[in-house]
This record gives sequence, structure tokens and C-alpha cells, in this order.
Amino acid sequence: MTKMSRRSFVAGTMALAAAPLPAFGQSFPSRAITIVCPQAAGGGADTWSRLAAERLQTYLDSPVVVENRVGASTMIGAEHVSQSRPDGHTLLMGSVTTLAINVGLFPDIRYDPRTDFIPLTIVTSFPLYMTVTPKLDVHSVPELIAYAKEHPGELNYGAPGAGTSPHLTAALFASVADIDVMAVPYAGAPDVSLALKRGDIHFAFSSSALPDIESGELRGIGVSSLERTAQAPDIPTIDEQGLTGFESSVWNGLVAPAGTPADIVAQLEELCIRAATDPVLVDRVRDLGGDTVGNTSEEFAEVIRNDIEKWSAIIEEADVKVG
Repeated sequence: MTKMSRRSFVAGTMALAAAPLPAFGQSFPSRAITIVCPQAAGGGADTWSRLAAERLQTYLDSPVVVENRVGASTMIGAEHVSQSRPDGHTLLMGSVTTLAINVGLFPDIRYDPRTDFIPLTIVTSFPLYMTVTPKLDVHSVPELIAYAKEHPGELNYGAPGAGTSPHLTAALFASVADIDVMAVPYAGAPDVSLALKRGDIHFAFSSSALPDIESGELRGIGVSSLERTAQAPDIPTIDEQGLTGFESSVWNGLVAPAGTPADIVAQLEELCIRAATDPVLVDRVRDLGGDTVGNTSEEFAEVIRNDIEKWSAIIEEADVKVG
């Protein structure tokens, strides 16, 4: 979505959030709506699932509950929803991993995000901050690229698990910048952060690096969104530092099983957009460094298609393997 169209759309959806919601037909919902979260309780996706459920329930007479179905890089929960009765009562809170990255990462994936689900709206989107160890005398993206070209094969970056968004974003950066750098795997984001602070690795991407940047323990040199963030307006985007069009985000959005009747999809889309632009959800997400989105079903479908193509190409180019 372009910057201008995003601004226009957000304005429109905020107006929608303030408008009265049309009465639904008596047949829907006929029981509780379940949002399946394919990630563990207490994590980011679980938080957004529960906040969305809370907001949705304020617009309905029926309860909205969250069910965690965890495992296989979010594929267990996604497969369950893809095989659920398509009546609007079972939804999936899918992430960029669930609905895009996994397609290129797992040859035996048993669902197709493009055909097995109907996108409703993206609820949250978090940029990734590019950080370098303070022990490296680099203060911008162009300086890092220049340093890498002067020292081919000497720089490395931390990857909190093969095929994760931070790993693939760094691989995308290396590809676009045409630099020779090496991925160093770690068990998780805290381990990457610690290694970066010690100077064991040179750079990394993270959606939760702001506290370390603000404390001075890490140096933030770029953000992966196309616009600077409200939380760190002094950190320039990677796009504006010469890698035009560079963009990566960790998003979570609601989808319904394919085959859900069009009238129910229309009702759900309106409900989900209203929930995503609800001030309570907006404030909570911004407090944690992200943004709510609330785009249309068609726009969400385009994001899924584009991200599948982008990340599948990077997975193949970087020869990313899991398991």
C-alpha cells in the first residue's frame, strides 16, 4: 500500500469505527466465535488475538473466545482452521510466518494461504529495527554497506531461529545491498541481543530493540518500515537511506476458512476492521511499538501474495533450511 493510500484508508476506517454497525441477520453468529491463535499464550500473537476478541465481543451478543493451537511453526493451528466448518464461527489470527513465510520454508505445508483462507483484515504490524553493536564504528545503513564491501565475508548478523522474520529481513538486506555477510543462529531474540551487546555479532534486526537503543546498549541505524515510526522518529528508514522500497514487517491478521458465505465474510470484514481501529487496541499496540492496520480483505490478500513471493525468493536465494 502506498503512503498516500494508507493515510486515506486509515482515515476511512477510523470513520467506519465511529459509525453505527448494521444489525446482523439472526443466523450469524449463532454461537461463540473462536479465534484460533497458532502461537503460545502470552506471546505477541496471543495478545493481539485476545485484544481483538475483546473488541469484537463489544459489538456482538455472542462471546468471542481465543483458542491456542500451537506447534509446527504455527502450521497446526492454521491447518485446523483451514479444515474448519466455513460458517464464520472459527477464525485464524495468522502472522506473516503463518500466511507467507511458511510457504517457502516448508515443502510439505498442508494448507495454501492463497486458496484455503479468506483474508479479513491485518490487525497489527510491527517494523523491525536494524541495530549494530556499539563496538562497530558504523552509524548509518550506507556506512554499514560500505564497511561490508571493504571487508567482504567478515561481517555477520544474528538470526533468532532459521526462517524467522529477523533472519529473513537480514537476508533480504544482504541481497538488496549486495554484500557478503554470514548468519549466526541463536535460540531466540534475547540471545541475539546479548551477543550484539558483547560484540560477538555485528548487526541484527528486531521488532523489540527500542529499549536497548534508547539505553545506548545498541545503536539503531535503520527501521524496516517505509515511514519513520512515532516511537523512534530520529531513526531513518532503510528505504530513505538508499535501499529504495526496502520494507519488512511482522504483521498479524484475521482470516476465515475458504468457502465462508459472502454475506458472512462481509459482516466479519466490517467487524474486524472496526476492532482493529478501536482506540483501545490502537493505544495498546502503539504502546508496544507497533501500529494497527485495519485494511480491506482485498488489500490483505495482496499483502499475502506479495509476501509469499518476496520471502520465498529470499528463502531460496539464501538456502534457508529448517529442521
